Amino acid sequence: MAEFNGFLSYAGLDNKYEDGAVSAFRERLEAAVRQWTGRRDFQIFQDTKDIQWGEKWRDKLRSALKDTFLLIPIMTPLYFMSEPCREEWELFVQRE
Repeated sequence: MAEFNGFLSYAGLDNKYEDGAVSAFRERLEAAVRQWTGRRDFQIFQDTKDIQWGEKWRDKLRSALKDTFLLIPIMTPLYFMSEPCREEWELFVQRE
């Protein structure tokens, strides 16, 4: 089984501006899926949680996108203007 079931794609400034609302959404979604399915291993990749200091972040993102079955884009104006967000979307769609 993949390490991550979902991949959270979002513009980092949205999370910062909204005082961590994107992170809180991920935590609530993980908890809800666990509650309703009984799956304790349901994990959603989020860069701020799953990329450690010093890791090659592009490699980690690509690896997580390659293995996940669910892309969760948080579509805001900043998302559509973000080159990294566009790249995440394209990598996921190409794989599909």
